[in-house]
Amino acid sequence: PLAANETAVAARNDIPGVVGDILRLLPQTSTVFMLSGPGPLGTFWRRELERDFQRFGTNVTFIWSDESSLAGMLRRVATLPPNSAIFYVTFGTDDAGGAYSEERVLAAIHSTANAPLFGGQSTLLGHGIVGGSVLPIDQLGRTSADVALRILKGESPASIKTPVQQPGPPVFDWRELQRWGISERRLPPGSVVQFREPGVWNRFKWVIISGSLVVIAQALLIGTLLINRVKRQRAEQALRQHRA
Repeated sequence: PLAANETAVAARNDIPGVVGDILRLLPQTSTVFMLSGPGPLGTFWRRELERDFQRFGTNVTFIWSDESSLAGMLRRVATLPPNSAIFYVTFGTDDAGGAYSEERVLAAIHSTANAPLFGGQSTLLGHGIVGGSVLPIDQLGRTSADVALRILKGESPASIKTPVQQPGPPVFDWRELQRWGISERRLPPGSVVQFREPGVWNRFKWVIISGSLVVIAQALLIGTLLINRVKRQRAEQALRQHRA
């Protein structure tokens, strides 16, 4: 319960929903390596998610990381069994006393892992995860800022109620789909694909247009020269006949 001077902007992290996306994209997946890191936050997520993952029965085996260091975790993700996927929950610190930014951890996993990487929040997109029904953190931030402004303008926090933020439409990183050979035909309806590399036309449009114009100009010039040559030959032939 919240006190009279408190309010909350709540969000629903649907991690089982992202696991469902994994099985849709990669139906052969039999193992999901859950990377939650050591400490109380990792313990909390493991307790909560083990209950939620019961819906998958025995079709998927969930392996929880017990590595106490970033180096150990990287060795583990490099040697996962076939038909595996990695789900990144959190890994900010390790038992060796190291503190790591999320970008650094994701970059290290991305360059080392032998299985595709997934996550539950939109801020992870572009840092190595394939995608899925992630929580849109940008929208959550806008809602939180709006609530803060309302409080600063004098509204009672207890009177401010916001709907629980839900995961947005499925969103995927085109580069990771290509890397792991995932067809876009497998994406859920309404999916958004980001980071798509432009095609040859978009990348070299002006070069193609300029080159085409040069070729056309050359063709017109050559055609004009040939026509003039034929006309000159005919005129010379007519002159010779006239003289004869």
